[in-house]
Amino acid sequence: MNNPDMFNKFRGVFLKVDPIGIYYSDADNIDEYDSEIETLIQSISLEDNFDTFRKLTQNIFEKSFGGDACLEYPKIQVLIEALWDSLKKHE
Repeated sequence: MNNPDMFNKFRGVFLKVDPIGIYYSDADNIDEYDSEIETLIQSISLEDNFDTFRKLTQNIFEKSFGGDACLEYPKIQVLIEALWDSLKKHE
């Protein structure tokens, strides 16, 4: 993993928003979104604008959870905005 600080920051955002509803803190399953986080971190460029980042993140969720994931799970949009804010603070 290229950037453990970014990974941990993104993991915190993913678990807080839990866009798909698969994280249960009492089940100690903090790795539920690790695959998506790793793919996202490997794919982003700090020069990306919000629209590019949004599309990239949506594509990752559609590949992981099905083509209609962004329609089925509106919290994905909340997640994208929170991740973008986190990414911009990380710069």
